[in-house]
Amino acid sequence: GGKDELDFRDLFGGDRVFGLIVRGDSMRDDGILDGDAVIVRARETAETGERVVWRIGADEYTLKVYQDLGPRGRYLMPRNKEHKPIPLTPEVEAQVAGVLIGVVRADKLKQRTAHQPRRRG
Repeated sequence: GGKDELDFRDLFGGDRVFGLIVRGDSMRDDGILDGDAVIVRARETAETGERVVWRIGADEYTLKVYQDLGPRGRYLMPRNKEHKPIPLTPEVEAQVAGVLIGVVRADKLKQRTAHQPRRRG
């Protein structure tokens, strides 16, 4: 038999879609947990209130809610009170990598390798 594969391009439309595995609990209150996969549409801009993947520096990524408070500044907001907002200041090298379009639970990602015996009726 073949291997089951899921092509996110077909599911979510287009080539500008990528996935990342979540590490940490900063988005816990939005139901995004450590080990989950997030599906992201690559984009270079974000709107206030969107859940956005930001590239910080050369190779670090973070998923946060973007808040533009006008004269009070722009912030990356976690969804867990144990984490602090990240102010987007000129010193923070942050760029929008994309916008969240889906989440795959960690338990759904695990391959089932154990053979399940058949029940006889």
